[in-house]
Parts: sequence; C-alpha cells; structure tokens
Amino acid sequence: MHEYSVIFVEDDIFKLHKLGESSFISLPRGKSEKYLYVLQLNGAACTKNPYTKNLLSKHGKDFYCNISSDILNDIKANKCKMVFDYSAETNDALSSSLILTDLIDNTIEHYSLSKRDVMLCTGNVKSIKEHNKFYIAVSNFYLNLIEPDHKLLDSQRNLILNKTVRNKKCLCLMRKPRPHRYSIAEIFYKRNLLKNNIVTMGSPESYSRLFGFNQTAMNEIKKHYSADFVNSLPWVADYEHVTVANGLLNTEAERTLYLETTVNFIVESYVDVDGIELDITEKITKPIVSLQPFVLYGQPGALKELKNMGYKTFDRWWDESYDTISSSKVRMHYIVELFAQISAMSSDELAEMHYNMLPTLEHNLNVYIEQQKHYLDDIHSTLNLMFDDK
Repeated sequence: MHEYSVIFVEDDIFKLHKLGESSFISLPRGKSEKYLYVLQLNGAACTKNPYTKNLLSKHGKDFYCNISSDILNDIKANKCKMVFDYSAETNDALSSSLILTDLIDNTIEHYSLSKRDVMLCTGNVKSIKEHNKFYIAVSNFYLNLIEPDHKLLDSQRNLILNKTVRNKKCLCLMRKPRPHRYSIAEIFYKRNLLKNNIVTMGSPESYSRLFGFNQTAMNEIKKHYSADFVNSLPWVADYEHVTVANGLLNTEAERTLYLETTVNFIVESYVDVDGIELDITEKITKPIVSLQPFVLYGQPGALKELKNMGYKTFDRWWDESYDTISSSKVRMHYIVELFAQISAMSSDELAEMHYNMLPTLEHNLNVYIEQQKHYLDDIHSTLNLMFDDK
C-alpha cells in the first residue's frame, strides 16, 4: 500500500464548510515525493440552494478551486493529484442537485488539467466509476466510522445469552426532523406506538435549514402535520434526555439505549432515489456493532445491497419485502406495521428472538470488522491507476 502526503486546500469559498475529518485523514502518511491536494466538501457547500446560487452568479466561471503555481507544476509533472473529497456524504456526488461537477469542470478547464490529474472521492455505495474528465473512487467513510466497543459488546452478549427482558422494545433515533421522519413519527404518535419504545425526534426550530431558509417556509411545512404532534416535540429518550445521537456511538448515554431495547428501526436521511445512488450511512452501522437486529427505512434496495456486501438480514423473523417497494410512502406504511407488530410482542418473546438471532448478529459484526480493513482499497487502487497513467 503506497503512502501519500496530504495537503488540504484552503479555499475561501468553502472555508465555512470545511470538514474536520475525511477518508484522506485515514490514509497512511509517508515522505513520498507523491502527494495529494485535497479539497474537503460536504452537502452544505455543494447543494444548489440560495447560498451557492448566489456564489455561482457572483463568481461565474471563476468558481473553481485555487491551485498555487508550485502545486500546479507538480500536478502537471505527475507528482500530485487534485482530489475533490465528497466522502463525508453518501448521496450521489454527480447528482444534478449539486454544484460539484460544475466546480470540478471549471477547475479542470481553468488549469487545463487532464483526467489523470483529478479524482472525485464519493461515499455513495453505488456511484458510477466511469467519467470522461476525472477518476472516481468510493470510500464509504461513514459506513466504516464506528469502532466496536468491547464493553458494550460484552454487556449485550450477556443480556442476549441470559434472555434478559429489556425495559423497552424498539429503538428509533431520529435526529434531524426531515419531512419523511416527521411523517412516520406522526403516525407513531397518532397510533399510540411510542409506549414501551424509545423514539427520539428533534423539533423543527432546531433544524430550520431543513425546512427552507426562512421562517415562512418552515411554517408551511409544519402545516402538513397536526398541531398536537408538532407541539409534542422534541421527543427525548429516558436516559439523560438524549435527543440526538452522534456519528460515533461513543457516549455512555447512547450506548445504554442499545442495551435497553431489542430491535432498531433506522430511518435514513434519504428514502427516495435521486439519480444513480444508494445512501447507506453510519446509522446502519450502530446496530451492527451493538449486536442488535434492525429494520431499515431507507432507499429501495438498501437491504439487498447489504446482503451483497456479505451481511445477513432478518427475513427469517419478519417480512422484508418492503425493501423492494419503490414508493417511499408505501414503504413507510410497511415499516409502521412492522413497528406495531414488534411492539405487540411480549418482552419474553423478544428476548427469545434476540437469543435465536445471535449467530446472525455475530456474523454481521465480523463482516463489519473485516470491511473496516478494506474500505480505503478503492482509493488506493484508483490513485495507483492515476499515477501510472502516462
């Protein structure tokens, strides 16, 4: 495995949106003469919204990444590669809803770069790999972010093997109140499905950017939901008022939630398909590293993709045909019925089911641990092709 030095771009246009972590922080470092010039990007910087539209209209064709003359000379001499790092997001990096391809195209045109000079790194598990102007590598950064915690795993195994009755049945952590999360949460609320389960949901006031760029737009969204439901928010967990979860599963408060419940209901950030994409994030990783079965309300085909990656799902215990349903609204109602079905099971039945699932859960944990060793492989192989491209 080759070692590369990494230089991160300081670009005023994206300074407010620079990330603290990326796949390239994980790359082995060495004193190689070959190095990477990396611009870290996230959805806030790249989504076509009033902020970025204003930038585009202001800068026009000057909307490109700054490259100093010495680095540009190294790129032309095949000593350096320009990397647009979008690995901190899982949506389709080439989607028409992003300005990312405009930024890359403008940069290539402004500096007369060739294909071998530029790479786009994406976290989307089904991204296309072929492009006529630049190379593409997939890193799945967030899908490999969480380190298994041995204390949590030992506690969970002990509870499963002893068929311990849990205090709650289902766990559903929803942080940002996106419209589809609001919809499923309102159904939970109206059908009185919150009892004996842990369901969290942030309030719209805490995440107004998701509902538009002004209070009027947010109020329009809120009109679609009943006032009693909206006024009941935010929903917090019973333990230390945990309203949100971070990406690392590294707090005792959040880990406790996985020991107090049996089945994890994951409501992903995106449930509809936009272009060629499949978004799978750290949300699916958390139950895997906690030995917890899961139901996944994500994009259609997400469970199928997990199986392709070597994971086992839970169609022995409940109907997973929802994964094949193209309509997110219809799929949501299937998920709600599963939530109701599992909530209706007795605590003893759930403990017995969890016990019988243990071989499957251990298998998934082992697949994840092995996956962590290789998630940078595509970056390395793509860089090798680029440096070898004469």
